[in-house]
Parts: sequence; C-alpha cells; structure tokens
Amino acid sequence: MPGLDLARTNAAVSSAGGGPEAIVAERLLLGGRVQGQGVRPALARLAIELGLRGWVANAPQGVALQIEGSSGAVARFRAGVPAVLPAGAALRELEAVRAEPAGAPDFRIVPSVAAGPLRVAVPLDRAICDACRAEVEGQLDRRAGYALTSCAECGPRYSLLRALPYDRAATTLDSFQQCPTCRREYRDPGDRRFHAQINACPACGPEIELRLAGTGRPERGSAAIRGAVRLLAAGKILALRGVGGYQLLVDATSPEAVGRLRERKRRPAKPLAVMVPALADAEALAWLDADERAALTDAANPIVVVRRRADATLAANVAPGLDTVGVMLPATGAHALIARGCGLPLVVTSGNHDGEPLEYQPQSAEAALASVADAWLHHDREVLRPIDDSVVRIIAGRRATIRLARGLAPLRLEVPATLPVVALGGHQKAAIALCNGGQAALGPHVGDLESEGTRARYAHQFHALAQLYEADFTQVAHDLHPEYFTTRWAAELGLPRCAVQHHHAHVVAGMIEAGWLDRRVLGVAWDGTGYGPDGTIWGGEFLVATVREF
Repeated sequence: MPGLDLARTNAAVSSAGGGPEAIVAERLLLGGRVQGQGVRPALARLAIELGLRGWVANAPQGVALQIEGSSGAVARFRAGVPAVLPAGAALRELEAVRAEPAGAPDFRIVPSVAAGPLRVAVPLDRAICDACRAEVEGQLDRRAGYALTSCAECGPRYSLLRALPYDRAATTLDSFQQCPTCRREYRDPGDRRFHAQINACPACGPEIELRLAGTGRPERGSAAIRGAVRLLAAGKILALRGVGGYQLLVDATSPEAVGRLRERKRRPAKPLAVMVPALADAEALAWLDADERAALTDAANPIVVVRRRADATLAANVAPGLDTVGVMLPATGAHALIARGCGLPLVVTSGNHDGEPLEYQPQSAEAALASVADAWLHHDREVLRPIDDSVVRIIAGRRATIRLARGLAPLRLEVPATLPVVALGGHQKAAIALCNGGQAALGPHVGDLESEGTRARYAHQFHALAQLYEADFTQVAHDLHPEYFTTRWAAELGLPRCAVQHHHAHVVAGMIEAGWLDRRVLGVAWDGTGYGPDGTIWGGEFLVATVREF
C-alpha cells in the first residue's frame, strides 16, 4: 500500500482527465473520532455501491483511503462521506489530494498503518445497540442469550485496547479465533458486522460464568444469567464484571438489601445509581425531559442524575435525603438480560470498597470484595484499561459531566496541541490530561488519592495513557499545593515543572469548555479549598483571569 502522506487542503480536489468517464484517483484522510465506530465498513460499502476501487485503512492520523474510478463517482463518494458515517463517529476534517490510479481490482479494507504520531481520537466504549440487544433478548438468533454480543458500531473499545490504530490484533479479542460463521459476517460488506473488530459469538467468543461465594462449581452462559437473576431476587449482592471493571448489583426496591450493600461497601450515605431495563422504566422512576431522555439513550451510556418521582418504587436508602436519583440503562447484553430477568430496578455501583480503586481483574476482585459480594459474574474478555461509569446531569438545557469515565473518556480537548506535556490534576476526583504533540486529551476519572490502592491505579493510568498516545513528555503541570500526591509525583518525574493555582485551573477549564482561551474573563470557582500563592488556604474565588495569569 502506498504511503499516507497527504497534502493539507481545504479546497475540493478537482478531477483530472477528459470527461465524465475518465479514470481518476484521490487519496482522502478523515480525522476525528473515526476509529472503532464502523467507519471503514461504511466507507467500503459506499465505494462498492459507486463502483469504485481502492483501499481504506486505519492510520495514526485517522482513516486513510484511496479511491479510483470515474470522475463523477469519485466526486459523489467525497460528497457522500459525511452522510454515511455511523452515529458514533465525529468527523473533524476531511482532506483530499489527487493521486495516480493504481489499477486496483476492487475495493478492500487493508491492514492498518502504524507509523507516525497518534492524532486520531481514541475510540470509546459504547453501550450495546438496539439491533444487538434484540438478538440477545430474542429466541431464534444464534446470539440469543449471548451476554457479550457487539457489532461494528457498539461494544467495548477503550477498555480492551492495547494500541492504535484500532484493529482486532490490538485488542484483547485477539486471543479468540473467529468461527467460520463469524468470519463470514466479518467479510460480508452487506452484514452489519462487516469488519467488526471484536466480532464473536457463543461458539468462538469469550463467555461468562457465575461463581457463588464458598463454592467452586461455576455456572456458564445462559445458566449463569438465570442464576444471577435468582440471587438478586433473593436480596443477594452480585459483583458483575462489566465493560471496564466490576459493579455491585442489588435489588433497589429492598431497603434491607440496599442496607447490606451500604454496610459491606462502607458507603453509609452517598447516593447509589439505579439501572432499569428500558426508557419506559426510567419514566416510572423519574420526571424526564427530552435532554434527559437523549442522555439516557446515548451510546455513551452514562448514569444520568434526574428528578425522582415521589411514588417511585425505590428503597428510601438508595439516595437518602435527595429528590434526585442517578439512572442508567443496560450497558451490555449481560446487563440487559439481568435487568429484564429481574423486572425491577437494580442498584449498580462501583465494584470497590468506598475510597478504593475499581476492581477489574477476577482474582483480585474475589479477594477484595469477599466481604461484600455473595456471588461473582465473571467474563474472560480481558479488561486492559479499568474505567468506571460516567455520570452526567442536565443543567439549564446543557449536559454537564460530573464524572468523566466510560463512554466519554478519554475526551479530546479543543486546545492547541504543540508541546508534549502532562497535567496531573488535583488530589480529589483526580484525572490525568496530556498532550502528545499531536492532540490533547483528558483521561478517565481515577478518584480521590487518599489510599495507596488509588494512588497505584493513578500511576498505572499515567503510564497506560502515555503508552497509548505515544507521548514523550517534556513538561509536567501540577497543583500548587506542596503536599498533594500529584505534586510529589510531578517531582519524581524529573521533568521541568509548572505549578498551577487550584482555582485558576478550574476557571481555565471553564474557558476551554466555552472556547474562550483567547479572552480575559471573570471566573467564579465555587470550590472548597485550594492552596494560594501566598501560602494560605483559599476557598471559593472570583478571579479576573486569562489562560496565563489571574
């Protein structure tokens, strides 16, 4: 395959040749969130439909392709690209240059190109789509009851990704060999699993198993789901390995069951999220407007904080003292089957002791949660990058992210991406931001850095993000507070350091969201405390600020 050097141009590429039937060629590069979304299959279908030949591949810069055919068909392809992209894709740029026809016999999806700095957005974990869920919950499809079903447009991405470009060999599905039927689906341009990198089925893919505390006799497949439903109906606590780690599930209508979970998890008062089978069930628990419905059904699958109905069938200790509740829909086939089988709201909360990091490995989870869970629903699809559930809330008609995690992180930041720099965040609700010289991104929520376990998870994520983004940092930004773990960590990196005042960082974060990095603003940081440049503890602040000073 020829090299992928594309001259940057914002103008349409004019066709060469002597008429509508002249054979011409173009190279295109799509930038943005275009990997792990089913973009290559969509482009291949369009090219085949228009009678074009050539190739398409994932590359560090995005999705690269060459098309050749009649000048009219090439022009129609270029114009039609935005319309055929899957819903999860986000096209930031489309570049095109003339190329020499190579005499390709057909159009193919070819192996990815790994050379060059990573500029493409990292693909995000996506909830099971409606089509896959219909197969799982049906009776006749060969994937009926298969809890780990996905397709080209849904399923885990970031959590099982070893490296980019995004291909099966770069995921934890590479150890599962596709059966002949899955292979046919993968190769068929007319199938919705055409080039679905994590395509699998009960015959060839990962499987689930239910293990009860105190017994070594596991149940697998559909029997494991039925066993999990029975346990939850009996008021037991289930530890379920989800997309990015373990979650603790219990009957949300039982005050006794919720109370046991709180006591064992050591979470006496903080609200707990609730999962329901479908949007109609969420409507029975809460008052939803159009924006909240859209957030609940988004493929990112966040927990959405909504206004609780007074007559909601929830135990009072799910969200004590609050008139709101966090609600989510099923993220995977396992969640969907369990939610439907139970037929009632289920608490779904992070699989950890309060203040400790999310458990994501089976042996570690069984040891750490032995005093919490009555049973474990494992799967053998390896989780490489642990990630918690995202939390959002609609405020004044806008979606505000409270916890940036599964489905939303890593978040590509709209800031100049020049120097390779890492920003370590604060001490509470910590997350890591970075720039690799080609793009800037905010990593997933880690948590409060009080425990040794969470600090170890923070260090793990630091190195994992640096590896994924191929970042060789030349500078580190950290909080001004001298005793924060992140400040001490910055000193250990041996890089030039930049100390940032806590509330100024909050204001500039707001400026990034608003696209106001070139402005002078009055920023109000209603934060608890932050170390001031005068060596005292500051509280909520009004700051007249620019990006560089306040």
